[in-house]
Formats: sequence, structure tokens, C-alpha cells
Amino acid sequence: MFDAILEKATRLCGANFSALAIHKSDDMHEIVATRGMPPEFVNMFQGPVRLGPETGVSRLVRGESFVHIADASDDEGYRLGNPVRRALVDIAGARSYLAVPISRDGVMLGSFTIYRREVRPFSGELIALLQSFAAQAGIAIENARLFNETQEALERQTATADILRVIASSPSDVKPVFEAIAARAKSLIGGFSSTVFRFIDGVAHLEAFTPTSPEADDILRSTFPRPAKDFAPFRMTQAGEVMQIPDTEALTDEILDISRARGFRSMVFAPLMNKGVSIGFIAVTRIQPGDFTDHHVQLLRTFADQAVIAIQNVRLFDEVQTRTIELSEALEQQTATAEVLGVISSSAGDLAPVFDAMLGKAMQLCSADFGVLNTYDRKAFHTAATYALPPAYD
Repeated sequence: MFDAILEKATRLCGANFSALAIHKSDDMHEIVATRGMPPEFVNMFQGPVRLGPETGVSRLVRGESFVHIADASDDEGYRLGNPVRRALVDIAGARSYLAVPISRDGVMLGSFTIYRREVRPFSGELIALLQSFAAQAGIAIENARLFNETQEALERQTATADILRVIASSPSDVKPVFEAIAARAKSLIGGFSSTVFRFIDGVAHLEAFTPTSPEADDILRSTFPRPAKDFAPFRMTQAGEVMQIPDTEALTDEILDISRARGFRSMVFAPLMNKGVSIGFIAVTRIQPGDFTDHHVQLLRTFADQAVIAIQNVRLFDEVQTRTIELSEALEQQTATAEVLGVISSSAGDLAPVFDAMLGKAMQLCSADFGVLNTYDRKAFHTAATYALPPAYD
């Protein structure tokens, strides 16, 4: 759509070339579409750039409804040596220049600029036409934003529901949950790979990861477990902080070796927090350097919270199972004691039934195969009862 708008605007306004930039912050902008722009100029401004206060776009940021410069080579920005303006004139050959803001509901989203290589100012009608194109671009940007936000929200909700289903279906095993979280985190954040770690007694254990290549996966497995204090990201996440590494090539430690082996350049770590204590973390990587966005960091925090829920569920399940077994054993012991006491009360003059009952209950509670009950008269042992003895031994 940007390409179509630029093509129409450039042709109808009698311009030689044009550009559309997205507003990143007060002084940072990124050119996202051009028409007829010399490649040498475009190549100078890859990614977000700081334009400087003397440029026309910066004047738009300060509130001007449009900026019309009859001769860019005879303007203050050029005379002051602004690198963007100098490149625009000396490399791209721009002279007459018109810029209008792309806004929506009073918020500047970007800018629309057209250029002529000769000194030939733009008429009021062409200024109005360019503003009309800018309004259309603003509507399109807002529509795309709303669509993307809705799509991302749906994906987040779907991912959360999927992980909760895995949690519900794996009350005694946290590994399927970790694997689901690793896969979803990588997908929704647009990552290259992801990992899930747990801290157990000060040692970091690799619980799940998304594969990259057999060789790189082997390197990752062989690096862990290891003491958490030996690894800077582990120490940071133990303090409960989200940590980002915009470019692993700026490092000199083991992360650099792992990043080169697995093929990524940037990382973000989110801690798994339980009652103020870090019990692990989730990490997502990307091939390209740079920071992760705030909403991706928040999404990773959500996955970290779900991992903690899964860990707690397994712990509670194990505790309930252990307690149930303990209660069952206690009940069996109490029942056996009561039954033996009943035999004792009904066999006051005969010890044989009592000994048989005692030995039988002992075998049952201990899951034994056979046994013997002996009495002792201070001189010798006497067999008083036996239970399922092998005939030869009996």
C-alpha cells in the first residue's frame, strides 16, 4: 500500500522521488518505502535513524502541519551541516522538498516526503493532495496496527489456553508443559530458539529447548547442568530481573560461544518467580541483533508465570500422592492392629490364633512372601506360627 501511495503521489505531484518514514520516537525515524530514491542515499539510512532538529521531519514532530522548502541547498539545515540534509542534497540531488505528517487522532505515526531535483516549489493544490495521501496512509497504518494487535491477542490467548490444557493433562509431569512453553514462546515472539531452565539447589538444569541443529543441540545439552553462580544471566534472573542481550557479539564469555554455535545474536531472559524466589527462567533468542519489544517481554513473563504454575501443580500433586499413601498405610496399620486385638480378646486361653493373626497381618502390611513367628524361653526359640513357608524350608 505504501508503494502504491508513493507511486501515485510522486507522479501526480511531478516529483522525482519520494519516501515514507515511520515515526519511532521524537528524533528517531525509519524509512519503510521509497520511490525513485537513489540507492546510494537509501543504503545510508537502513533501520531507525536520528534525523536531527534541523530536518523537515523534525519540524513536523514539533507540530508544523507541513514543511515546504523551495531549495534544500539554501536552507538552514544544509548550512549547519546536518548529515541527513547534506546527503539528501549532495547524494540524492534533492532541491525542492515537501513533507507532511502521517497522523491519526492527533498522534504522529510517520511522514510523507516528495522531492524535485530542480528548484520548483510545490503548489497549494499539491500540498493538499499530499496531505490527502498522508491521511490515507494514517488510516492504513492504524488499521494494520489494530489488526495486528487483535491477531497477537488471539495468538496469546490461544497459546495460554494450549499451555493450560497441557498443565491440566500433566499433573504429575512438568516436562510436557516446559516443552509446550518453549515452542509457544519461540513462535509468538518470533524467536530463533528458546530454552527453559530450572534452579535446583543452586544448579541450573536444562528442562526444555527448541532444536536448531544436531551439533548445536549437543553443545547446549553438554553445557548443562552447571552452577547458577557461574553464568551471568543465571545470576541476573535469580534476582528476579528480565535481562536482554541486544548483541551477543559484544560479549566475551561462554554465551558468545553458545550463540555462535547455535546461530543467534540477541537474547531475552525472563525469570520463573515463586514467592519472590527465582526457580528458573525462560530464554528466547533471535538471529538478528537488537532489543525485544516491551509486549514481547510481557508475553515472556506470562509464559514464565505458567511454568511456575506447572511446577507448583506437580509439587502439590506429589505432596497429595505422598500424603495419600501415608494415610492409606496408617489406616491399614490401624485396621490390622484392631483385628489382632479382636483375636486377642476372643482367644484368651489360646495363643495360636493370636500368633497366626499377627504374622498374617505383618506379611500383608510388609508385602512379604513368607515369614515365621518365634517365641523365646531364654534358652531356645520355638516356632509359634508360620506363613506360606516353602515346603522344603518348612
